Amino acid sequence: MWLAEMQQLKPRVYVEVDNGTPPNNLQTLKGRLEQNGYEVHLEKPSDVPNQEARILYYRDSDATEAEALLKQLPELGVLSSRDLPTKIKGTSDARPRHFDLRIGKNAFVEKH
Repeated sequence: MWLAEMQQLKPRVYVEVDNGTPPNNLQTLKGRLEQNGYEVHLEKPSDVPNQEARILYYRDSDATEAEALLKQLPELGVLSSRDLPTKIKGTSDARPRHFDLRIGKNAFVEKH
């Protein structure tokens, strides 16, 4: 029996931002993440601490990829407030390669 090679899921990032974050910052970030191969979903603004920028992930198997995403943040115009991504308990059906990116409105930086 021949089994087709399983396609790897495209990494998915849900971006959660602070109220008052300039929309152009979000659109720029979304475009850059998509250029880097991510499926991006922008969440409605919420109360994210102003200086916060952190990556959250749900599965142990995603730790390395979460760290790689964290290292990309400066190139994406975001200063990270954490040295490492944070593994959290989520729904039991969280799919592989799913990440949450929480960004406060003051975590964006101007690129020169």
